[in-house]
Amino acid sequence: MAKQRRKAVEPAAAEGRDDDVLDMDQAVAFLRTTKPTMYRWIRLGKVQGFKAGRQWRFYRRDLRKFLEYEDPTVVGIDLDAVRAAIELLDKRIAKAKSASRKGAKK
Repeated sequence: MAKQRRKAVEPAAAEGRDDDVLDMDQAVAFLRTTKPTMYRWIRLGKVQGFKAGRQWRFYRRDLRKFLEYEDPTVVGIDLDAVRAAIELLDKRIAKAKSASRKGAKK
């Protein structure tokens, strides 16, 4: 019998489907990072994952979202806290400018 040749895999198919589940090594390779960085991102809530027993698993779609930064809340950024911090800084800057103007007039 003659050996059959394997068909070339299209790049889109080689990347996998969004509902694919990746283990830690596959996710690290997909994100092109290291395991310590991956564990830090998990701890900070930047990367979505789940435990299967004692091992981490990740949906490919969640890793793609992390790479795309479509929504800041996906990577754990609290937009209300950012807005509050900006408002506080604006007030402090205005107060400092006012104080420096009063000091220059004397």
